[in-house]
Amino acid sequence: MDSIKSWIQTQIPATRNFEFEVQTLKPSFIQLRIPLASHLNHKGTAFGGSLYNSAVIACYLLVHSELSSRGESSDSFVIADGSMKYLKPVTADFEVKVQWSNVELNNMLTSLHNKQKARWILQAQIECQNQICAEFQGRFVLQTKV
Repeated sequence: MDSIKSWIQTQIPATRNFEFEVQTLKPSFIQLRIPLASHLNHKGTAFGGSLYNSAVIACYLLVHSELSSRGESSDSFVIADGSMKYLKPVTADFEVKVQWSNVELNNMLTSLHNKQKARWILQAQIECQNQICAEFQGRFVLQTKV
């Protein structure tokens, strides 16, 4: 799991100072663990920007892992837009979970192969002490080089 963390830190230099650990990575699922101490705001809870960034990072890592395992490129993969619902304060280390259904993945791959471009939505949940504290939804775009 260190190799996928190294990949994102190489591709997106801003993530080099973003502390996180890939806890679980398996087909269609990723879970990151984020230490609160590195992402505190002035109120002693997690900074909203860190919550948003952790969700985007988890989505990127899951998509990259899925595409790499299928021999596909993720070089032109970007987020088009995203939104976060902040439901409860994050007061301890937290987890970010992203699940991608096989149907969504297959639809994306079909579009990518047929049109050289795919758009889809991924959702992430941020949990702290077994409670959902935030929900992220992002629209992503992937384009193959023609």
